[in-house]
Amino acid sequence: MGFFSRRYTSQGVSLIELLMSIVLIGILSSGLFEFVSSSTKGYQLSRDRASLQSQARFVVERIARELRHAVPNSVATFNPIAGQTYAECLIYTPIKYAGIYEGMIENSNQIKVSLSTALSWEAGIAENNIVFNPLKREDFLSGNSPSSSLNSFKIIAASQADGQLTLSKVPSVSWPQVSDSKRLYIYNHSVSFCFENQSLVRRVLDGVSRPQVLSKNLLKGSQFRVLEPSLLQANLIHVDYRFSLNEEISVYNQQIQVTNVP
Repeated sequence: MGFFSRRYTSQGVSLIELLMSIVLIGILSSGLFEFVSSSTKGYQLSRDRASLQSQARFVVERIARELRHAVPNSVATFNPIAGQTYAECLIYTPIKYAGIYEGMIENSNQIKVSLSTALSWEAGIAENNIVFNPLKREDFLSGNSPSSSLNSFKIIAASQADGQLTLSKVPSVSWPQVSDSKRLYIYNHSVSFCFENQSLVRRVLDGVSRPQVLSKNLLKGSQFRVLEPSLLQANLIHVDYRFSLNEEISVYNQQIQVTNVP
């Protein structure tokens, strides 16, 4: 019987092949890393851009909704920094109740009203203010002294049963100039919006409420403007927003019409 043996020879990887493999793996890994990094960065930018657009939409809708319920001619701009050429703040007075009055009796501080609400208002209306025919921001100063407005008074008492209000008006003082529509507006505290510290801040000017930050990432140059009234339009507010995020600047322009009339 014959025996046969086979001889196996194993050949290793040469140094050149090993180096080429390492270089190839490095190139592929680098390309893959760049692809993943680019995709991640693109996703983050898209997410941040969508978040900024959502933030801008919220602010635009919020301010428009509030200003459309402003007492007519109560909107004004101001600058917290003296000498600044553009207005960073806007103030307005929101309507709490609106209605009409039937007549003004001389030598009296009582007036009969009809308010446009189905809710009970007798308990919560005292200590609020009422204004007749407001034509300028100064008409919203309550009181009867010579330095105060004669268009606005504090409500002392109310009776919903007969629709009668008792005001802080001195009976011997004449009533303010009436409007053709006999409209009246009842209000409480004013509200302000200010662009400050790269944010848009809302404040209820009651001395108690805390400031509310509505938006961030806003640049200098964001401003409010109350346009001059004309025969075709009045109470028109223009707002410029300049948002900045990831070195991108987005500009939004908004016009708001206050539809209420004196």
